[in-house]
Amino acid sequence: MTLIDLDKVSAGTAPSLDEIAAAMIGGVRQRRDHWQQSDSPIQVDGVNAKLIRWSGTNGPSPERPSGQAVSAMHGVMVVGIKAAVAFTLHAQDVDAFGPATLPASEKALMTFRLTPHR
Repeated sequence: MTLIDLDKVSAGTAPSLDEIAAAMIGGVRQRRDHWQQSDSPIQVDGVNAKLIRWSGTNGPSPERPSGQAVSAMHGVMVVGIKAAVAFTLHAQDVDAFGPATLPASEKALMTFRLTPHR
């Protein structure tokens, strides 16, 4: 989960839902090869949000042991804005486990509630 206080991000116009979603999924995409994604509009906690389903392989990374084999992966990301707070929720798993874990993860992500305090 990532929370972003949009009042503190920019003195100008706050970024749009599409801009935030592109930046957040871009962070995942840059660490993957053979990338595919699909986006769809959803409602989470009463606000318009974006559901991004993605797949790819985990390319070489300093975060992984060099001898570790490449793995095919799938994930889901939910991005929304409520009041002046952007939120990103993300779950991912390797293909061997994804069919069992990702539906449950996606269901859990849809229960997210945000109560901004000012």
